[in-house]
Amino acid sequence: IPESFPGLPRKGFWRVPFLNIEMPYFPLAIAAFVAFIALGFFADGFSFEAGKASALGRKEVVYSSFYTIYGFLLVLSLAVSIYLRGKYEARKKAQDEIRGMEREFKDAIYVLASRLAENRPMEDALRHAIDFLPKSLVSNKVFKVILQNITQLGMTLETAVFDKTFGALKNMPSKTIAAGMHTLISAGELGASSAAKSLMGLS
Repeated sequence: IPESFPGLPRKGFWRVPFLNIEMPYFPLAIAAFVAFIALGFFADGFSFEAGKASALGRKEVVYSSFYTIYGFLLVLSLAVSIYLRGKYEARKKAQDEIRGMEREFKDAIYVLASRLAENRPMEDALRHAIDFLPKSLVSNKVFKVILQNITQLGMTLETAVFDKTFGALKNMPSKTIAAGMHTLISAGELGASSAAKSLMGLS
């Protein structure tokens, strides 16, 4: 998933979940690191003064850097976590969504093929698949766009799918879905029956 993928935060920014705002993740990681290291030094200084006050006549008090050492380890983990979540979290969600669409794809094209097997036109088959799978991401983000491109913009099936500006797969990096749609288009040129057999085999 590239950083320019639609729907992602601006490059270099992280959409913080609990605040629902975009913040630059690298400066945020550095700020958290510096702030908590400073807090560790302060805590160590406080423990040193407390130890000195309770020494009751001892001339030397051994300085402990307990908070600084463990604080450094914790804050290093925190800073790395902020950086990695900021850089990859939204892209990982987009990737998971596309993988989910790939898992749904076999069912979606089977429904499409079953309608084509009745010698229905492609527009009718797409509409049936959308109605039959209303919660499917493939239906809503691929089939619905294809149907709109054909019925509203007068595009051919191939253009409706692969047009660089309006095509249903213009922002779809999935090779699985792209290959399936190529099969649909190639078989569709031979008629609805051939398309149905090809899609059922692919499913």
